[in-house]
Amino acid sequence: MLKWLISFVALLLVNQGQQFQNVDAEVSLSCVFCVYAPIALERASFTESPVASTPTVRATTIAVATVTDAPLPTETPLPLPTETPLPLPTETPPPSGLVSVRKASAFRPYTWSSSQYIVGEIRNETSSTIRFAKITAIFRNDAGAVVGTDYTYAYIGLIIPNSNSPFLMIVNDEPTWTTVDFLIEYRETDEQPYVMEFTVSDAYLDSYDAIHVPVQVTNQDSVPHTFVKVFTTLYGTDGRVIGVDSSYTSPSTLAPGESAMVDVEFYFWDGKPDMSQIAGFVVAALDDSPTYRSKETDRVRITSPQRVLISTEQVHR
Repeated sequence: MLKWLISFVALLLVNQGQQFQNVDAEVSLSCVFCVYAPIALERASFTESPVASTPTVRATTIAVATVTDAPLPTETPLPLPTETPLPLPTETPPPSGLVSVRKASAFRPYTWSSSQYIVGEIRNETSSTIRFAKITAIFRNDAGAVVGTDYTYAYIGLIIPNSNSPFLMIVNDEPTWTTVDFLIEYRETDEQPYVMEFTVSDAYLDSYDAIHVPVQVTNQDSVPHTFVKVFTTLYGTDGRVIGVDSSYTSPSTLAPGESAMVDVEFYFWDGKPDMSQIAGFVVAALDDSPTYRSKETDRVRITSPQRVLISTEQVHR
């Protein structure tokens, strides 16, 4: 009976093996293990085949590369161009022993004015009397280029040695300027002005902020004098000229011993109406009308350019 059973099992195994050969090759590995695992275990009891050792699964640590953020590029600021300051213009020192412009300043006569006033004084440090001094102004901008010219004459026609004469230059439609060069053209003469005696009363300010200087002039000479004139120069606290004026006596001809009153008026002056900017004034009264002229000394003289720094605060605003 046992033999028959063994034969039957063997026959069954043969038939199952044939069927296994006809199985599609695409059967998955998992199905083979499911279907045939008991048989493999059964057959293992007949063949002492070594059992394959169970593979050991090892965890392998994979080093992950750490991504380091690249530093952001630092923006290097471009160096700012350094501005090379232009050299400040320097004032030419007044020449000694010559004729020169002194203590000049510039201002607008009133806020809405389109013109400007340049005032100052001419100083005669020569050994001769000079006549009809002509002042030419050459205006320059920041770059030193000439932007305009103008001229005027000294108030006093005959300027004796070591004395001054005020002047006023009215510039219309003036250019924008920073410095001004002055040229002075004059003639040497042996003519002499006649200096008059005078007395000054207290100056006062009127309702229009004009400064009035009352002057009484007396002819102390033994002969009459015609065209007697009073010249007045107003100075600021910084020592510069801030206003000038002149006026003839009334009557203009004074007989010997005769006196006349003159009301000198500074209607336009730099700093008006701030009286605290006024330091004082100088008065001269004389007859400077020409009497005679020596042809031997009547030669034209022209000074070298003299640069004068004038504050333009009151001019270009």
